[in-house]
Amino acid sequence: MLSQPGAYVLTGNLDNPSENTIAIEITAERVHLDLNGFRIKGTNVCGEDTTCP
Repeated sequence: MLSQPGAYVLTGNLDNPSENTIAIEITAERVHLDLNGFRIKGTNVCGEDTTCP
């Protein structure tokens, strides 16, 4: 969970195998998440303020 404002960088691919598991939960404002060329893979389940492709 990212609960503090700031910049965060992924250091590897993140596989989330279940729609019942949260890959990354962002609860703070002003969070910048740099995927750093990696990917987050899993079932697309989004909250109210999130856009999924």
